[in-house]
Amino acid sequence: MKINTINENKIELYLTDEEVDDIFGGYELIDYNTPECRIKIHSLIISAAPKSLFPLDCERILIEVRPKGYGCTITLTKEYHSVKKYRKAIRTKISICIFENSEDMLSAVNILKSINANYSELYSRENRYALIIKTNYGIQNGVHNLGEYCIMRNDELTAEKIREYWYPICKECAIEKLSKFF
Repeated sequence: MKINTINENKIELYLTDEEVDDIFGGYELIDYNTPECRIKIHSLIISAAPKSLFPLDCERILIEVRPKGYGCTITLTKEYHSVKKYRKAIRTKISICIFENSEDMLSAVNILKSINANYSELYSRENRYALIIKTNYGIQNGVHNLGEYCIMRNDELTAEKIREYWYPICKECAIEKLSKFF
């Protein structure tokens, strides 16, 4: 038997067919889910390499058995339980303002410059303008007060149609860029 340490989380054991039969009772009995197999693998690692840097403090060990000549290679890989940290997602709402002319669009931008929009885009088509705005749920009041200047939509499908069929004027920070002129 030979042991090769690949890294701190992976080692390879090289066993002959006779060693596999003697230790495990055959290839089909190498199953880390059984306590007998786990004990045999742990004792095999400790007896073969008592100073091995392969600690057995992980939740799972992935065992891969591959034939090699008159024996096999058993690769042991530690799999730790990873604790994932999730950020709290800030919910956003999409609003689409469709303006009949540039005068209404500029009047609305003058009002919108005070809201904190996460994202805004401006498109045009046949002398009409569409402003796509994403804001946090708590700041929708400024957007909803624009009914006298535009037609309001609140769905992603309309936004995708505008992005596909309308001409893009400003694809990011449209409100911020336009409000610099006021």
